[in-house]
Amino acid sequence: MRAARFGDIRSTFCISLDSIKRLVDSGQMTAGTEGDISRETRGLAQVMLFASYERLLKSMCREIIEAAKSHQGKQKNLRKCFQVIGMTRTFESLRDQGQKKVWIDAAPKVFDMRDKPSSEISADFFPDDGSFMRETQVKCFCDFFDLPNPEPILEKAWNMIPAVTNARNGIAHGVLTAEEVGRNMSYSDTIGQISTWQEKWLLFVDFVESIVGSETYYLSKA
Repeated sequence: MRAARFGDIRSTFCISLDSIKRLVDSGQMTAGTEGDISRETRGLAQVMLFASYERLLKSMCREIIEAAKSHQGKQKNLRKCFQVIGMTRTFESLRDQGQKKVWIDAAPKVFDMRDKPSSEISADFFPDDGSFMRETQVKCFCDFFDLPNPEPILEKAWNMIPAVTNARNGIAHGVLTAEEVGRNMSYSDTIGQISTWQEKWLLFVDFVESIVGSETYYLSKA
């Protein structure tokens, strides 16, 4: 089997952050002119920061699962989190069963899934905590995959997540305009935010890869 590698994910993330910087720089060039869109671009930068973080976390999740899928054996030989992923569709089908079928038919199938090939695990799985990508989602991601607490690694970026998420949601749901969001941020503040976001999330990627980059990570300890 192979272990997860995040090289392409890093590159995509960095390209996204460079695009955000260029957007903000382009907007700043119009500051003070009749067509000033500097505030709007600073506001839109928050939406793009959110998108970069969401894509990063979900891409890392998929890559970790794809690595587990490459195991040439049964799901029961994998770490428990991957066994849970293999059982997920059966869990979901339990909701659609009558009470009798749950105990006689559906529930036993959960255990049968452990004998299925690792290759049948769905790489579309994501441990969604229902918070819509707030900081608890990162904690849920790490808890699910048996990774240490992410807060000390992300540091300033961890504290930025609520503000970025709130700004994105405000714009996306029509509560705030990009101009209103950008009005409360200076150009230098926004550039500093983007740089910190990139630096700390890349540290997080390195941190996770140092753990999931070993083939032994994927195997059951039982």
